[in-house]
Amino acid sequence: MNFKKILGIGLILVTLCVGLSVVSASLAPINMGDITHSNLDITSYDQSTGNLKFTSDIDVDISALSAQDKDSLKKAIEDKNTTHILNMTCGNSIKITLWTYDGVADAKIDGDTLHIKNTKQNYKLTGGSPDDLKITGVAFNTTAGQLFVAEN
Repeated sequence: MNFKKILGIGLILVTLCVGLSVVSASLAPINMGDITHSNLDITSYDQSTGNLKFTSDIDVDISALSAQDKDSLKKAIEDKNTTHILNMTCGNSIKITLWTYDGVADAKIDGDTLHIKNTKQNYKLTGGSPDDLKITGVAFNTTAGQLFVAEN
């Protein structure tokens, strides 16, 4: 290969790397705030199979979000392609992450509080007791790649 081709390929690679680092830096997770209330209601549990069905409702204090971030979060909630992520623990050793791909059944912003109600959640629990389940975090991953997170 001649020198001009090698230099051209090198310049393209440097441009791609710089562009990707700028994009990844701009999509850092946005902390929504703290979870102020969380409730997990187990609707059924089959001990022989581990099949667990439950609902959850969560409140997040989003008062620290900027107006622009609140608007982005509102749009993400309304977009049925946004992924909802629910993090839980079961005792000290089991960490659970559930992804919901068809939007959140009921999520709304009321002033400085985000209310999230999930219905008809399913999980196959192995190696733990449903009595030990605890919600530890919630997140929304938008189709644009932005991640909004809140933790207990």
